[in-house]
Amino acid sequence: MATPMGPGDEGGSRDIQRRRIKGRDYVLVSVEEYQQLLDELESLDTALEILRTPADASERIAERAPGAKTVPEIGDEMEDGTIYAGVSPDTGKAMYATPKDASGVYDFNEAAQYAKNLDAHGHKDFRVPTKNELNVLYQNRDKGKLKGTFNETGSYPAGWYWSSSQASNYFAWDQCFSDGYQYYFGYRGYGSSLRCVR
Repeated sequence: MATPMGPGDEGGSRDIQRRRIKGRDYVLVSVEEYQQLLDELESLDTALEILRTPADASERIAERAPGAKTVPEIGDEMEDGTIYAGVSPDTGKAMYATPKDASGVYDFNEAAQYAKNLDAHGHKDFRVPTKNELNVLYQNRDKGKLKGTFNETGSYPAGWYWSSSQASNYFAWDQCFSDGYQYYFGYRGYGSSLRCVR
């Protein structure tokens, strides 16, 4: 089949030719117009890829609507009192943290039970963060309303935080918030601090 051509007139307007083939409608364009469409689609794909990253999405929205803040920044306090902590690397979804640690220290099972029973800020779906999510909290600990809310002394046990990620039947990962070091502790007896997320 020959490449269909869509003629244009001298004034620059384009005659659109349509053809129905096997029950589908097609618009016929010139090779030059086809290449231009491909270039525009490639630019659109690039724009969509940029928008998949929340930080970039925030910048793009700010460019399009100056003064309008529709995407929260890491560390922003939400209307419900939780704090936007970033994007979960495990789910790709926004992650919100309680504004402060649970009081005291907990062993692994106690931490899981505390998070499961937590009814705060109008939500009942809090949980212990995964190892990767805990690291996001560590990376963002100095941003916005998160700043100064974690124990960064490095002391044991209060300066360490539980994750929900188990290394084996007897060990689970936690993280020291003074230096970001992650380690697996025996979860049946050892204690650590807890920051819940949803």
